[in-house]
Amino acid sequence: MVLVKIWILLSAWLCATGWILSALHALNGPGYLLALLLTAGLGLVFKQHWWPATGFHWPNWGKLARRFRRPAPLLIFGIALLSLAAGLHDAPQDGDTNNYRIPRVLHWLGASGWHWIIAEDSRLNIAGVGYEWLFTPLILLAKSDRWVFLPNVIAYFLLPGLIFSFLRRMQIVPRVAWWWSWLLASGWCYALQAGTTENDALSTIFALGAIDMALRAWENQSTVEAWLALLAASVLSAVKPTNLVLLLPCLVAVIPSWRLLLARPWLTSLVAGFCLLASFVPMAVLNWHYTGSWKGFVPEPGPPLWWHWGVNQELDSPFWGIVGNTFCLLTQNLLPPFFPWASAWNNAMQTFVQTPFGSHFASFENFGHLNRSVGSSSAALGLGVLTITFISLVAGQRGRRPVTAGARWDLHFWLRWAPWIALLVFMAKVGVYENARYLAPGYVLLFPGLLIRPGQAWLVRQRWWQCLVLLVIGFTVVWLGYVRGRQFIPPAAVAALQAHIPAKVFSVVNDYFQARASVASNREFTHRNANGESRVGYATLWGGCEPGMWLPLGSRRVERILLSETPASVRARGLRSIFVEDNFLGETRKTLPQWLARFNARLVAELTFTTYPGTPPRHLYFVKLNEDPAPSPR
Repeated sequence: MVLVKIWILLSAWLCATGWILSALHALNGPGYLLALLLTAGLGLVFKQHWWPATGFHWPNWGKLARRFRRPAPLLIFGIALLSLAAGLHDAPQDGDTNNYRIPRVLHWLGASGWHWIIAEDSRLNIAGVGYEWLFTPLILLAKSDRWVFLPNVIAYFLLPGLIFSFLRRMQIVPRVAWWWSWLLASGWCYALQAGTTENDALSTIFALGAIDMALRAWENQSTVEAWLALLAASVLSAVKPTNLVLLLPCLVAVIPSWRLLLARPWLTSLVAGFCLLASFVPMAVLNWHYTGSWKGFVPEPGPPLWWHWGVNQELDSPFWGIVGNTFCLLTQNLLPPFFPWASAWNNAMQTFVQTPFGSHFASFENFGHLNRSVGSSSAALGLGVLTITFISLVAGQRGRRPVTAGARWDLHFWLRWAPWIALLVFMAKVGVYENARYLAPGYVLLFPGLLIRPGQAWLVRQRWWQCLVLLVIGFTVVWLGYVRGRQFIPPAAVAALQAHIPAKVFSVVNDYFQARASVASNREFTHRNANGESRVGYATLWGGCEPGMWLPLGSRRVERILLSETPASVRARGLRSIFVEDNFLGETRKTLPQWLARFNARLVAELTFTTYPGTPPRHLYFVKLNEDPAPSPR
């Protein structure tokens, strides 16, 4: 667990340091270097308060190597290596990352600190910043965004061991904890996000780490581990505000250690202050300051603006929210890897919402929506893991024995139920259409109630059950190998697959590859046309094309152009070279020739690209304003 402790400390330090350097307008290389030196100095001064008397015990690497001779660990190690290779080979592919995560960091670095960014997409400002603070130094050091995936890969390498430790702390017998730690780590939301820049699975380390550290603190009477539990819970909230519901089980786990925290009041106070900086609290305060709501979004008159994140994601009725989310979570978790009939399904869901009964679910963002295949941005725990879970529930009844009454109300009992209460709160409030991936940090927390049953110890010894587990993990490896390694497959092999795979299924798979290839062409287009410019404009509703405009990093500034801006205001900002997306033109209700005439501009280049598999192609235009004064707005 040494590596997990180091990761929690490093993550909390990066989150808190990001805010401190921003307040000092020193979010740059020298600022991080000075912060690192000061932290190292303080660590040496207070070494006696945190350094274990027996020292840190590093992992037994020989024992770890022998462990990977067995099939289950070897398969999970294969997933981790595939994810690492994919991350090293590809530029960030995730839509949310390119739309706002990387752009917001580039804006902050350009201004040497966090600031409220002028943009149509509210996510640039109001979304949680925990993941962004983790990769900001990577962009600074590498002068590139190619290493942004690294926190997710690190988290995935730590995940199986942490799941095992958590399950053991929750009184699950070793053999059951061992098998389920590998099976749960193969869940699609974890495996598919390991080599990407999504931030859902990343939070799992902090959710499990907070509870595991709190239980260790209680068992070992260790104040340091209690502090680590608080730090992990803080980073958990910083990564995503929807993770706030998971603070309930974290609180239940840390309550027994309250005497340990009060034993060193001054140091605990310092840690608490550090926890506040490393949590969602700074973002909540800034959201309140700029929008009047700690969440950052408030309802406005008229129809909801789809690029104003969060406004149409809060549910009107908690009861119907739980009913609707139960349906949505089941369908998303049971979604097969490829679902070519998604279009017909989604049309049926839209029709259903317009019926009298379906109107109860109209406040959902996009009720019942399913994708054509499971991807990193939509993956749930997965069909395979849920199938084995159902089989284990039924088959495990063979060895069931009654639980003694004395063990019903202990700490572990409440910890088994607290995540389910948190799940109900989430379902009552949140109406996002990809809600299954939002729950990635909490899936593992739901399993101790199942695995504590005595019948599970008998079940995991059965050869047929073990083969089924290996089959599910093995399928994930094969599937991930194709998704991550499509560009390495020879054309002859692709042609052979196309000849033996149904056309609809092959189209779904190949569309994902084409969308990934589109990201590379997009970056090449924006980088080539922005070359030589010190400042470029970007007229868009969301910013998926923006990262390439900054390359090479530090050479130019990118400024967003709002729907309400006039030609005079754009020229007053010194913008002469502008990238214009067709989604922006659609909202202005002008064609490209009309927009060019209004701004007295000329078209220089055009790119057709795909943002999401199976969707119509979009267009990005590079234009330059003429030197003549712009005509009066019409």
